[in-house]
Amino acid sequence: RRCPEGDCGRSEGERGGGLGRGASAQASSPSSGSVMARYGSWTMQKLTVAYCEFSGSSRGAREFIQTMLPAFKEKFPHYEVETMARKGRHPCVRGDYTNGTPRIVGIKNLPPSEINFHVTNLRNHTNDKATHLKKRVLSKRPSIQGQWTATADNV
Repeated sequence: RRCPEGDCGRSEGERGGGLGRGASAQASSPSSGSVMARYGSWTMQKLTVAYCEFSGSSRGAREFIQTMLPAFKEKFPHYEVETMARKGRHPCVRGDYTNGTPRIVGIKNLPPSEINFHVTNLRNHTNDKATHLKKRVLSKRPSIQGQWTATADNV
């Protein structure tokens, strides 16, 4: 199998996992495990957990705040973590990212383990738009015969 980037001498970990240029790479620290970072800075800056103090749909969110959120704050001290009590509203988790656009996930009627799953996804997400490739086919050796066109069939 040929290496598309021409660096076959290096292992996949040294190449950056084959993500290519401009894609996010995973940075790891010994205490926090593997989390998403871009160019040495964390993509998520702030985590907000919004809940209602009385409603039944916020039961899991209140339990998550009491049991799992303190451990999250200890494990990831570089994130600003905020809890917001909103009367009569369904609970949600909001991640604010470096590019300025937030990502909001509704967590109504979810147990704390599933809320932790959504918080982990927000933490690992880069919040970038999908990039489109410029060409349909990426090839180091383009066709010798030239590019196909609709009029080429009639010749």
